Amino acid sequence: MSSDSGFSPPHTPRPDTPTFGPEHIARILRLCAGAVCMGLLIWLLGDVLMVVFASVLCAVVLYGLSNILRRHLGLSHGWALSIVVLALLSSAGLLVWNSGPSIVSEAIRLQEALRQQEMALRDTLQGTPTADDPELSACLARGAPYRRG
Repeated sequence: MSSDSGFSPPHTPRPDTPTFGPEHIARILRLCAGAVCMGLLIWLLGDVLMVVFASVLCAVVLYGLSNILRRHLGLSHGWALSIVVLALLSSAGLLVWNSGPSIVSEAIRLQEALRQQEMALRDTLQGTPTADDPELSACLARGAPYRRG
């Protein structure tokens, strides 16, 4: 075949050029649908995933601390883990025992301050059209949120 016959071979794409055929579009749609489903799953199961993540994190910390004890003291894994758990629980207990009274007194002061703020807000709202709304008054009496409409 001569090159001057006017016949050119069919265009074959190079290996490095992307092809945008129906298969490629279907693959992109599958990836997008999978990403949307994964996002929806994470959004719906966010609380469960947070608990699972926290549990795994606690397990890793407990395992690491028990491994340190096991290496340095030559204890079995069960005994080392028991010692770590008891040490952490007793540390938390000591913290509560030591700081508990101040936390309780702060909580009481906060409760009193919130009551004073509530009374000040009620005094401010007296005589306004908002104060005459019976639904708002009922919500305030119950401590429930108010939704207008």
